[in-house]
Amino acid sequence: MTNQKLRIYLNIFLLALIFVLLWLYFSPFGHISYQKDFSKKQNTFLGGKGTIYKLGPDDRLVDRNKIVGEPAYFYLKTNRSFDSAKVSIEYKISDHVFQDNDYINFEMGVLLNKDNWNYHLHPVYNNVLDSLYNSWHKTIEGDGTVFLQKEKKFSNFNDYLRQANFSSLLVYNYNLKNDFVLPDYQTIKNYKFLIPSLRGSHVFYAYLKDENLKFDFALRSLNQENEKKADIFVYLNQDIIFSKNFSVEELNRGNLFSLNLPGLPEGVYKIEIRSGDDIVLENFTSYMHKLVFLHKVNLYETKNGFDVFSNKADLRIKSLESKCLNKLNINEDVFEVNQIFKQFNFKSLNKGINNVKSNSCGMLIESNGLFSFSYESFFNPLISSLSSDVVMDDYNFILANYNSPSKKDDTHVSVLSFDLKEAYREKDEYRFIVSAPFLKGDDLDKYLEIKNIKIELQGKNLFEKVREYLNL
Repeated sequence: MTNQKLRIYLNIFLLALIFVLLWLYFSPFGHISYQKDFSKKQNTFLGGKGTIYKLGPDDRLVDRNKIVGEPAYFYLKTNRSFDSAKVSIEYKISDHVFQDNDYINFEMGVLLNKDNWNYHLHPVYNNVLDSLYNSWHKTIEGDGTVFLQKEKKFSNFNDYLRQANFSSLLVYNYNLKNDFVLPDYQTIKNYKFLIPSLRGSHVFYAYLKDENLKFDFALRSLNQENEKKADIFVYLNQDIIFSKNFSVEELNRGNLFSLNLPGLPEGVYKIEIRSGDDIVLENFTSYMHKLVFLHKVNLYETKNGFDVFSNKADLRIKSLESKCLNKLNINEDVFEVNQIFKQFNFKSLNKGINNVKSNSCGMLIESNGLFSFSYESFFNPLISSLSSDVVMDDYNFILANYNSPSKKDDTHVSVLSFDLKEAYREKDEYRFIVSAPFLKGDDLDKYLEIKNIKIELQGKNLFEKVREYLNL
């Protein structure tokens, strides 16, 4: 072979190598896909542009890919950011899960915020909806939303909306604007209520009429060596009407902050405090008579125990400190939380407001419902959501954003779409969560087996990236 031919072959090889590297590391056309067979032994060599890996933690897995406790996580490593992801997941739910659970809800999400571990969850599998899709009257709206009726009374969801009565409606993975009004609501002058100290992120709702939206509180960092941050957002009908970021210095000082918004129209206001678990909300004084917390209250160093009210019968309770282990009363029943970090599940037969009391110095209490710190302050501005504690006989309509999976033998395949523009990405990794509340970790025969995951990524192409970089 002559030197000239050798140079030609070497140049062709070099150009081919450059093209391959350009494709793998820059995705010049703006799209690329990855696939992982979790049933095979994981390869620890992270070659190529990206990989799906690290399903775990290990103590919630058996046989590498069978999840027995939740939540579980996996990672996607990429060398550039993307705007969206189409995720196809192939999975199997064990027969023992179906035998022992009337309600099976499996969701997947991508991490949005590491400070408060906020994930945007998407439904993967729901056995109740799959059944109702085949037995109730089904209408698909223009945006793909499914409207179900136990008995067909309305031609579509818009006809149903005109009657403006949502008492027998359930929603699933759908936000429906609800102009909630409390009939005969009366303001209480000079009302003032001290709420126990809370730890980490919380969301709560307040109702007002002819009064200011007013709260006093302090956010304090328990670990002043870490540069943590916290934010507060106030919403009216999903629109942010006020926001504030608390700096590291403010969190270290823990100074009192007063929120006082005058001239607001009557209605329900959502207040969201986003922070890490090393931030404490303390000296929290509410001047609003009606106030409820969404899904959880994480009580911290309560001096005289706590007294909490909830509209849900299924409660998940956990003690995060050994000194706070204690007995608690749920209505007339007495239970004991005697291990730290272990989740205790309690279910009351009461269909009304449930009362949880304890002399404990603090616990994390969660449910699919609402919490208040006095019976009088409780109100429910939300449309009921489909959950494990819902009695289906009480409802006649469902509005859902959910696609049933395809099935072959004992394997299901679901396809999800994720918006990655607001997703958190660190060290070239996106973090995904697998949420399967029906897995308790106490029975290895009850598992969710992840067989295969394929992720198709879409983003800006190389030309668009260059234009963005040059601000053209």
